[in-house]
Amino acid sequence: MVALGNPAADAARALSARLRCRCLKLSLASCSPFERAHKPTVRSVHFMMVFMRSVCVANVRSHIHPTCALRVGVTRPARRARAVLRRSTPQTTRRVLQRNTGRPRLNARLSTDTLEIHMNTLQVRELLLQSLEHERGGALIYKAAIGAAVRPDLKAEWTKYLEQTEQHVDSLTEICESFEIDPFLMTPGTQIVKSNGAALLKAIETAKAAGDPKAAQLVAAECIVLAETKDHMNWELIGEIAREVSGEQRELVSAAYERIEDEEDEHLYHTQGWARELWMESLGLPAELPPPEEKENVSTAAEAQQAKEMREPTH
Repeated sequence: MVALGNPAADAARALSARLRCRCLKLSLASCSPFERAHKPTVRSVHFMMVFMRSVCVANVRSHIHPTCALRVGVTRPARRARAVLRRSTPQTTRRVLQRNTGRPRLNARLSTDTLEIHMNTLQVRELLLQSLEHERGGALIYKAAIGAAVRPDLKAEWTKYLEQTEQHVDSLTEICESFEIDPFLMTPGTQIVKSNGAALLKAIETAKAAGDPKAAQLVAAECIVLAETKDHMNWELIGEIAREVSGEQRELVSAAYERIEDEEDEHLYHTQGWARELWMESLGLPAELPPPEEKENVSTAAEAQQAKEMREPTH
């Protein structure tokens, strides 16, 4: 293994050696009459040597890697202090102290007790509340989109998604209660989520009021894609929470995640296909309606991409 060099440390040692030699020369018994007349100079030079050494060490201390700091000799007091601490503190306490120093542990072993993950409970609460508020807004968006749908098959699709979204609201309400969270608690984050949902709802209503049914249907599809993208991410994060909690909470969250995640995939990827093909139709380009994602009943991003590549548009 190649040793780590440190030019600053080498310079400090060289300067210290030169000053030490000068001090010894001035302190020889056989010094000249001029040097004997200036013995205070010897003490001054010695003081200067100590001072310069401390300055050099202080300057290079912040540039020395922990693995090569011992070469300069600046860590011996720290080593003695750590040795005393090691003998007087339990092993688990030492791990906490070493972890909190911010320095890398040399020759450290990875163990389960050092890899424990402690979730931020405030953010867990925030995620659950935002997810619940988003599902509530999603139900309102689906109701508006159903009113804007022109195609019967698309209207039936969104009606099914509305029923599932209302069930998601019930599931998240139950999860919040299991975590002793008020499901109607409003935070700055949930207020933003509510505002975003209201903006999408207003967009659909504005498109419907414009008098072009097909354009309103397209706007509704785009708004659902935007809403379901956020919804999809929320449930992915809830799945991560399910792996970290335990007991009844884990059973409840895991069961909801396994049931709802597939539904969220369908909502997102199928509606993306609808929005794309409706745009193709509005552009006067060959479109495939219903979209291939709907025909193949895709449930993953890979399946959606494969269906998109195999689309067979018709005029």
